[in-house]
Amino acid sequence: MPLSIIVLIVDSDIRNLIAAILRSDGHIVLTADGREQEWRVIIEEQLIDLVIADLHIGSRQGEVIYRTIKETPTTRHIKVAFLIDTFAPGTTSHLASNLSGDAYIPMPFGREELLDVVASLNK
Repeated sequence: MPLSIIVLIVDSDIRNLIAAILRSDGHIVLTADGREQEWRVIIEEQLIDLVIADLHIGSRQGEVIYRTIKETPTTRHIKVAFLIDTFAPGTTSHLASNLSGDAYIPMPFGREELLDVVASLNK
């Protein structure tokens, strides 16, 4: 079953790649660069099933997105998957396991890895 997904990734190349992969798999995809006012409007006005977002290690951006979605009664059903740069200094699987999120997509990722994460959240 196709999902309605918003991709909140700062890097436009990665954002467009993820969107293209998801669209080719039949999903409805919206994109945004992660600015708070932009994603809040989209999430509140659209029927979204899944958010794929950057998890900015060292800032609270990912936590703000997750907490906002999960604490709002009309959006708490939305799943959140964070993109994690496994090559970034200080990023470890231990660190990722201590963060909020319904799933994680390690970078670099392949088409099948991305679609497997999405499928796991579509159950």
